[in-house]
Amino acid sequence: MKSCSILISNYNSFESIQMCIESIRKHTHYPGYKIIVYNDRCINKIDSEYLHGCLEKGWIDELYEGDVQQTHGGSLNILINEKCQTDYAAIIDCDIVIR
Repeated sequence: MKSCSILISNYNSFESIQMCIESIRKHTHYPGYKIIVYNDRCINKIDSEYLHGCLEKGWIDELYEGDVQQTHGGSLNILINEKCQTDYAAIIDCDIVIR
C-alpha cells in the first residue's frame, strides 16, 4: 500500500485545528497515513500548546514551526516540497472537519 501524508497549514485557528485533527483521527482509516502540521508563527499560545500536546501523544507525526511567518501559501510550499516524503499527499485546511 502506498504511503500518504495529510498536510495542514495552521495560523491562529484555535478550535478549528483541534476539530480538524481530532476528526481526521476519528474518520480516517487509510493504513499508514501521517499527519504533518506547519504551525505558522501563531500569536496565540493555544494552538502551539495543543499541537505540541498532539505530537507528544502521537496524534500528529510531524510538527514544524518557522522563524519567519510564511503565510498559507508559503507554509504549503514547505510542507509539499520540503517535508512530505510519502507517495501521496492530501492538503487539508486547518478549518476542515472530516465527517
